[in-house]
Amino acid sequence: MTDPLYSPHNLQPVSTLAAITPSSLVSCEVIRKREHRGEYYRRWLAVNPEKKRDSDRRWRVENADKVRENNRRWQAENPEKARENNRRWRVENPEKAREKSRRWAAANPDVGRRWCAHNPELVKTKRHRHRVRKLSVMGDFTAEQFAALCAHFKQHCLKCGRPRKLTPDHVIPLAWADRPEFVGVALGDIDNIQPLCRSCNSSKQDTYVDYRTQPHRNCINPPMVEDYLA
Repeated sequence: MTDPLYSPHNLQPVSTLAAITPSSLVSCEVIRKREHRGEYYRRWLAVNPEKKRDSDRRWRVENADKVRENNRRWQAENPEKARENNRRWRVENPEKAREKSRRWAAANPDVGRRWCAHNPELVKTKRHRHRVRKLSVMGDFTAEQFAALCAHFKQHCLKCGRPRKLTPDHVIPLAWADRPEFVGVALGDIDNIQPLCRSCNSSKQDTYVDYRTQPHRNCINPPMVEDYLA
């Protein structure tokens, strides 16, 4: 009786047997060892997460230049992911983000001044957001929204009608945010903003005056020459 294990159906073709060489056997053994090490490493990570984190921290400290170069290369190859990660980190770590910004501004004062000089509208928006956040007032607006508002009134101050640098003025002052009738009202929105020059904005102080209902004629009609000579 023929042994089924050694039946002609179980015999490999000669070409297949010839392909099995000592080098291929060694390769299979290397692959098995790598898989075994990988499984062992995965089990070790599951049991020792703190040791892994400490080891990673030590490596990053000892190879700071490599880490920075790898980060720069990854950010250059993945700009959208890098920006999204940065935004998420700032939201999750506001105190660390502010401290990091302060350190950078102190170390690069000239860069900050040049940026402010080249981005005056963004500077106004950032100052407004800082003030709104400090007073815990709801609402916000962008530099584009304020630019559109200024363009609507022909880049003229609503009060004096002069074509000066315009600043955002709150129709309902932010100082009134704690009054009962304005609790829950988004006083920081663009709907509560009117463009005034710096001097008119300062003279208005914490009073309620809506110049949008009756703006200066230069904000609606072509400017009059005598208004600039006054």
